[in-house]
Amino acid sequence: PFACSFCVLSAIRSPYRRRPIANVLRDIQAIPSTWSWRQRKLVNFWDNNLGADRAYFRELCEALVPLKRFWSTQTSIDTVTPESARLMGKSGCRYVYIGLESLAQDSLTSSNKRHNKVADYRRRIGYLHDNGVVVMSIFLLGLDGDTHKYLNDLPELVHEIDVDIPVYSLAVPIEGTPFREELRTNGRLLPGD
Repeated sequence: PFACSFCVLSAIRSPYRRRPIANVLRDIQAIPSTWSWRQRKLVNFWDNNLGADRAYFRELCEALVPLKRFWSTQTSIDTVTPESARLMGKSGCRYVYIGLESLAQDSLTSSNKRHNKVADYRRRIGYLHDNGVVVMSIFLLGLDGDTHKYLNDLPELVHEIDVDIPVYSLAVPIEGTPFREELRTNGRLLPGD
């Protein structure tokens, strides 16, 4: 549902879809009993923002409770509230990937990721930790708000917000994204691929 300028999803702009919860439950329950314990017990929801539709997410979490599975997914930090974190933990969520992207608010704003508020990160991650959920996040390097001081301080800043598994990546100007177009328009891309 977002249009972050660097995200490949801003280049392909497909509509946000929700799979019927009854179908999700049916598929989980249809996992063959001959599969290993891990294959039967661990579920990953391959969705780039499973919590975006708050009502759907709440209903899904509630429906997962009786299945007694461990699960993981991706969601945005703004979806994490005391209630959603409690439901995630209760329903078996043990791992979540959250695209925090940056700890420099200027970089987030200039990338059209205004729904991320750096000042809220530690508190919201704490809600997840309080409910047994491990947090992995990516941090992009090279956005316009990234000063030398910020890059130097980044490992300590990540430690302060208590991300369990940080991943660092360069901000890549993917073809078709507003980020690439802005860099191209401003003469900031080298010629060629």
